[in-house]
Amino acid sequence: MTSTRRRSLPIFPLLVGLAACGSEAAEVQAATTLPGNATPVATASTQGSNRARFTYRVDLQGMPGTLTMDVEVIGSSGLTWGPGPAPSITGVIGTGDYTIYTAGRLVSGTASYVFTGENQFADFTDQTSNERFRVQWVLTGSGLRMVVNPFGPGPATYDCVLTGSQLL
Repeated sequence: MTSTRRRSLPIFPLLVGLAACGSEAAEVQAATTLPGNATPVATASTQGSNRARFTYRVDLQGMPGTLTMDVEVIGSSGLTWGPGPAPSITGVIGTGDYTIYTAGRLVSGTASYVFTGENQFADFTDQTSNERFRVQWVLTGSGLRMVVNPFGPGPATYDCVLTGSQLL
């Protein structure tokens, strides 16, 4: 299943740190800023990238944790075809859509999870018990909010404060 979102995607405006570096999602930069005090590591004039790593401090119901998230933005494109019964590709056109891929880990003093995801959702796996659950990312003023089991049973929320970012 292919999942794409328009530039108006309400989640991950923090990707301006990535977009400001000349990536395929550079247009995202115009109307957004990084939450907290994080600043992009490079600018469009010095380096281009569509990948970045973000680090967050997470409050896990009083237990401190560290979330490390690698983010990659992939732009979508459309093809134009030539005439005839067996047409060839005559051009590639950017559609303005993009998909945000995430991967990383959440580590606390008592647990360790890995995750992968697309756009505002990620699938987490407990590295000890192999228990799996879904998380929804929601942007806040200082970082992200993790909504664990957003579709039930019993969603739980955890605040994540952005502590660093870098290009990959």
